[in-house]
Amino acid sequence: AAGSNNSVFAPIATFAIQLGVNAIHSPTHYLQMGALDPLLDIDIASLKLMRQRLDSEGSHGISIDYALLMPNRLIQDEKHLGLLIQKLSGLPFDNLVIRLSNFGSDISGSKMNSTFKALESLSVLNKPIVIDHIGGIVGLAAVALGYASGTVHGIGERERFAANDWLKPRTPTKFGRSGYFPFPGL
Repeated sequence: AAGSNNSVFAPIATFAIQLGVNAIHSPTHYLQMGALDPLLDIDIASLKLMRQRLDSEGSHGISIDYALLMPNRLIQDEKHLGLLIQKLSGLPFDNLVIRLSNFGSDISGSKMNSTFKALESLSVLNKPIVIDHIGGIVGLAAVALGYASGTVHGIGERERFAANDWLKPRTPTKFGRSGYFPFPGL
């Protein structure tokens, strides 16, 4: 059930307060079905519990970034986008961090325009929009044209996000499930 494990939020809040951070990411999932994904309700409940926990500890000043991870094709659908906006309206987050699968530095012009229109529609939430894993000219254009407040990516890496590998089951090995441990820069 959504929000059933609220014991995880106390240590996160305590840790953030001890470190004196200004912002934290709310725990979220990759939403394969976007606004229709049942995990969105869990993410929203988690966001609310995280805000409540921070506030109960007296840390109203710690902002929360809500990370929205979903397929790019869904954010381009107007009906779907409307439902997403409805679900995100009024939630206690400070920045909307968007990571779209199959959208990045190599996207076509028409898909870029459709996504930029969706980002413009999300501005009704009155929250800064930060695009994640969208580098190159596409990321710069989103910020320069006012569709996003900022962009997060590496130089020559993390300029595109694709969830395809996330959706595949891992191949078992004789030691259990195989793992992937990235070490950026190596």
